[in-house]
Order: sequence, then structure tokens, then C-alpha cells
Amino acid sequence: TGDEEVSLFFSLDVAGKPQPIAAAADGSGRGFVHAVLPTELRVPVGANLQGSWLLSVDRQRLQDFADNAWNRALLMVLPRLLVLLLRWIAQVAFEHLALAYAILPEMEQTQKGDLKSSILGQETSWEPLRAALRTEPLVPTLKADGSVVFVKAHEALWVPPPFVELLPPSFLIDWFGLPPLAASKLGDSVWHPLWFSIRQIDKALLQQRRKSLATAIS
Repeated sequence: TGDEEVSLFFSLDVAGKPQPIAAAADGSGRGFVHAVLPTELRVPVGANLQGSWLLSVDRQRLQDFADNAWNRALLMVLPRLLVLLLRWIAQVAFEHLALAYAILPEMEQTQKGDLKSSILGQETSWEPLRAALRTEPLVPTLKADGSVVFVKAHEALWVPPPFVELLPPSFLIDWFGLPPLAASKLGDSVWHPLWFSIRQIDKALLQQRRKSLATAIS
């Protein structure tokens, strides 16, 4: 039978900075769905989505997902592609985090706490991305000297961006005992729901780290 390739692609400028695709003015989405040539369909991801889709007669749309298991199977590869994107960012694009993470689609958290989106009318779960954050060093955090290091989700802390902007990373690490998410490097992506998978400051943590705060201040 053989394997079929599904891929995401986007531009890099001459300095190697990712160029995420902006949302269309008509609200139809961001990156185009390609079957070698672009179709008229867009996905809410800042990159184009290439696959061996089964197309309509005019080659501008996909055959209906309800009747086409092949197209459904190709679309379900998208979460795994975004895991590869996170790995690429950690290994290659760590100097351009705000632009790189802007490629991610918007995600909504359900009442059960799952992350999902509608992609081409199909409900898509982003739990594979959360699983990757738990098991791989894909979360960008700040070291004491202000440089970026990638860690696993349980090794990081989501700190309100004003804390990161106003307080030195070394102070935050001494206070909370964990490196803060690199909020100052992420731009608007700091508010992406994916990062709320990591630990956040709460009353219990503040009480637990009172002595550490006193030590950090003194």
C-alpha cells in the first residue's frame, strides 16, 4: 500500500525567521490546503497543509469528510505535524519564538479540560501536543541569566507576563523553584491555551514558597 506524506510548509525570510500566514480578511482561515496546487480551502494554522487529498471535480475543494475516510485520515495527522513543529522550534527556531509559535492555531478548552478546534468542519483534538509537552523538553523557559532553555511541562511555571517583564529570571527561579515560561520572548503567543497545560501560580504555591520569597528579597 505504501505511505502517504502530509506536511505543513511556510516561508522563512533571509534571516531564517518564520513567516506565519495571517488570517484572511474574509475570516476563511489562514494557510491554504494544497494537493500539490492550492485549493480554495484554508485551515486556521499559520502554515499551508499539503496532502494527497481526494478533491472535488473542480479541484478546489475536498471530497466530503462524511463520505471519505481517506481525507479524514489525512486531516487527523495534523496534530502530529504540530508536534513536529514544536520540536523544530525547540531545535532550530528558538531565536524567533514569537513568530514560530504564531503558526499554531487557536484552540479552545472544553469543560472537561481538553483542547480542541474545528478544522475544515471536523472537531480536532490537540491532546497529542499536550502529551508531547509532558514527555519532551518543548516548553521554552528562562534560565537565571535570561537565556532560553526548553524543559518538560512539569519542570516549568506559567508566570503572569508582567512578573517576567519586571523581575529578573534569577529572582523568579529563587522564589518559585521553577523556571518561568519565557513570556518575554513569546509575544502574544504567551496567552495560547497550550501553555496553560503547565503549572500556574496559585495560593498553595505562594504559601509554600513564602520563605523562598523572603530569601530572594534579602
